[in-house]
Amino acid sequence: MEKKIVYPRDVIYPDDQTPKQIDAVNSAEMVDSQEAAKYAALSYLGYSIPSKVVIVKDSSKNERMVRKYSYPFKISINLEGTGGPSGGLIFAIGIVEKLSPQDFMRGRKVAGTGTIDTSGIVGAIGSIDEKMIAAKKAGASIFLAPADNCKDIGHIPSGLKVYIVENLSDAISALKNPKKWCGISTSLWLAAGNCRKKFTDCTWQGIR
Repeated sequence: MEKKIVYPRDVIYPDDQTPKQIDAVNSAEMVDSQEAAKYAALSYLGYSIPSKVVIVKDSSKNERMVRKYSYPFKISINLEGTGGPSGGLIFAIGIVEKLSPQDFMRGRKVAGTGTIDTSGIVGAIGSIDEKMIAAKKAGASIFLAPADNCKDIGHIPSGLKVYIVENLSDAISALKNPKKWCGISTSLWLAAGNCRKKFTDCTWQGIR
């Protein structure tokens, strides 16, 4: 049975911010995440994308500078009830998968997390263990996790294989050529500080 964890409210929602302010920040981070994912995915596929800096207002009427990109075609990402930047990696993978002739998903249910920047670098997120539990409950068999979160992983749900990635190219490579990547499972987890992303031998001795 998977563990459920209850956090104090101020761990998730800081006392110095109102719910409206938090929602505004989360919405802005989601928009930025989607734009970075689009740019990273198209760059990975070899597209050249011009850009310019503009000033926009968020839902609280606060102004901020953002970079706007001129994509060669329209890309829409539709998600409701979510916010923040942690979906960046999965957004980018989804775009690459849609535009690639190769079916590298091959019917597998893949989950993952991680911020992404325009160069395709995957960044750490919070609550990695909870995200893996949710992925397993949703039926995923593969989970892509940021390398910077290695030290934070305390438990991997049984039956979920985790691939540690540093960038978008790592993630696509792991999905296209899983035999060249050693997925980490419950029985082959490493202590904090010994987590590595690539292995040539998936035996315990090779990993250790």
